[in-house]
Amino acid sequence: MTVELREARLIFPLGETQHPQLQFILGCIRLGLSANFNGYTEFSGTGSDGEEVEPVVIFDVAVPNDTASAFTLRRLALIICNGLDQDATYLRMPDGTVELVSRDTAHPNGQFKEAM
Repeated sequence: MTVELREARLIFPLGETQHPQLQFILGCIRLGLSANFNGYTEFSGTGSDGEEVEPVVIFDVAVPNDTASAFTLRRLALIICNGLDQDATYLRMPDGTVELVSRDTAHPNGQFKEAM
């Protein structure tokens, strides 16, 4: 049986100074993408929120377009937000929709608002 895969993307800014937990969080994301989706592509670039241009880290990953993949991607984006004190992490889902995942996106019990 062939599973159709689609591309998903996580993007987050590095900020002006390197966060002390950056390497640890990058390791967690790399491990999470490898364990759940069998690999990823990581590269750097520049991005802007409309106010300033700053360096960003980008992860591309091929995933099934299903609920389990969406949940895993949101959890990884939340790890980035919490671990690096980010306002939000850019997440392009495998169906092409874009979400800005933030600490406000999840309830204290860890479930995402739209899943409740």
